[in-house]
Order: sequence, then structure tokens, then C-alpha cells
Amino acid sequence: EERTGPFDPVTTSYAHASNAILAIWHSRALYTLRNEHWMIQASSVCAFRVLLGIDSSPIQLETFVKACQALAELRESFPVAKDVILSIE
Repeated sequence: EERTGPFDPVTTSYAHASNAILAIWHSRALYTLRNEHWMIQASSVCAFRVLLGIDSSPIQLETFVKACQALAELRESFPVAKDVILSIE
């Protein structure tokens, strides 16, 4: 606790992943993900970060589902997104 202070690193990283996917989701609602290749990396990081915590909280499950949905939409334009989905499975 001396290094991290009053913050739990796991909870903080879950919160960061949730906030990042929320920003991606807002961008998806306003625009389209089709031409945004950089969102593959952001979505995959969010999905992999919460993958082991989806049983513990519905927020992690929601983050995971949204990240996978973003990757599914991106795979139409970028085949590497399909590879990321396969690695998640």
C-alpha cells in the first residue's frame, strides 16, 4: 500500500478500461469505427484487461461485451481485429 497509496491497482485498471471503452462507445455512436484502425488496439487492451474479472462484476462484463462488439465491427475493415477476437476466444 505504500507504493500505490489508498488506491487498489486492480480496481484502478478496471476503471481505466471501463472509461476507455466508454469513450470508444461514444465515438462509435457519433461516427463510425470502420476507418479507425487504432481502436483495435484500444478495444483489445480493454477486453483483455477485464477478461479475468467478468465473473466478479457486471461492469467488467459490460466493458468486455462492448470491446468485443467494437472488434467485431472493426474486423470488416481490418483483418487483424479478427485475429484479436480469435485470441480472446
